[in-house]
Amino acid sequence: MDRIIIFGTGKHLQNRIDYLSSDTEILAFSDNNPGLWEHDYLGKKIIAPDEISNQDFDLVVIATNKYYSEINHQLLGLGIRPEQIYSLDIFLAKQSRGNILLYGTDDAAFSADVLFVSTVLDYSGSAMACIYAAQALKKDYKRVCIAAPSGDQNLINEIIRLGIVVAIDPALITPGSVELSLANSAEIVFVNVYLSIAAACEFSRVKPVLWWIHENSDWINKANDYYHCNDITPDFHRIHTAAVCSNVRENLKKVWPDLPVSVMNYGLPDFYKPFSEVKKDRLPVVFAVVGGVCHLKAQDVFVKAAIRINKISKVPAEFWMIGSGQGSDYFNDVMNIAKGASNIYWKGEMTREELEDIYPQIDVIVCPSRQEGIPIVVNEGLMNAKVCIVADTAGDNDYIVDGESGFFFHSEDVDELADKMAYAAENYESLGMMCQKARQVFLNHYSMESFRSRLEKEIELTQEEWQQKGPTAEHSLFCCMD
Repeated sequence: MDRIIIFGTGKHLQNRIDYLSSDTEILAFSDNNPGLWEHDYLGKKIIAPDEISNQDFDLVVIATNKYYSEINHQLLGLGIRPEQIYSLDIFLAKQSRGNILLYGTDDAAFSADVLFVSTVLDYSGSAMACIYAAQALKKDYKRVCIAAPSGDQNLINEIIRLGIVVAIDPALITPGSVELSLANSAEIVFVNVYLSIAAACEFSRVKPVLWWIHENSDWINKANDYYHCNDITPDFHRIHTAAVCSNVRENLKKVWPDLPVSVMNYGLPDFYKPFSEVKKDRLPVVFAVVGGVCHLKAQDVFVKAAIRINKISKVPAEFWMIGSGQGSDYFNDVMNIAKGASNIYWKGEMTREELEDIYPQIDVIVCPSRQEGIPIVVNEGLMNAKVCIVADTAGDNDYIVDGESGFFFHSEDVDELADKMAYAAENYESLGMMCQKARQVFLNHYSMESFRSRLEKEIELTQEEWQQKGPTAEHSLFCCMD
């Protein structure tokens, strides 16, 4: 039985406490709010943080994501060992090991020829890139499986229609022996995103692992805090690591300077419709941002630029935001900025099929993201021969030439973005050559054919490197030990 102290008593805990195993004894709660100290919560005392060390506990479980890093450092400063500190999500995941739900197969003992492990399966760019990688390898492997801790049911249905099995298991963020059995017959395990660090380390004990990184520095540092990588160094030497673009590689090398990292960008299924097949009125010029409405995606910058264009340009235009996010404080802030502008629209979240249907109605794709790897929406824009206006923080500057195959602007510079958007609106009919070059960038660098070639090369390297080292019984991360 785990004897734990839970740090935090807010909504994050309240929404999850019922999932704690009966094999858990809560000794006390703790909080940084002095007004709560010595009060009871769920029948247990709330104690001051500096009293934690006086308790006879096994683990301290941090029940907040927003302030996890600060509380983690606070606990370390109190002399609590890093292996005694868990996030609530990792603790719950470890307790739930062995509960795998399979979609797309009736074989309870299913094991894949190639296994993809990712974070939540949703319509985010990194998840879609993983799905496209699975599609690219489906021709070469009979049993392909994507495993994730959770997933959007509509997307799961789309994946299994592709002939790809989906495994949902919350414990994949700290996998045990049952999770590893998904790869019993696998030739390769493809671990997607840095946040899947535990899966990369654990699966590499038994199988060759290709670890594909998409995140910016903030997410890399956040994952390192969750898994205490700054205090207990993981063993990466059985893992072949690739970054989705050069700027992500640079982010990773800042954290792990001795880690060998190659660059492997993704590919996309081509759903381009030539202009002759598209029925769209010339005006208004439609600008679109595609992605969940959040601070990172910078829809506020887009909306502010749209409002400025309404003042400086006479060309009829519409400005679309496509993606989830309704109800968040940031979403409400963005909609308040847009209030009063009748040509700014939030279109809501769309499935991949719905997005494919709506692309012909879009003239200009805008990516204002504050930080980004290689945004799928931009490359779908290139695929569809759209004018693409991209913040210089995105990885597409590896291939797009400013002023020739697209436009760049300095991240968060509303005036510069508005100027580029106004130019595109006022000169749209003369940008045909740019659209053709955009399409060529896609064919050269993001087609499924070129992607499959890159995948095969990286898989071969992964298998060769792993064979030289072989399997091990050693665990690399504290939370993966049984």
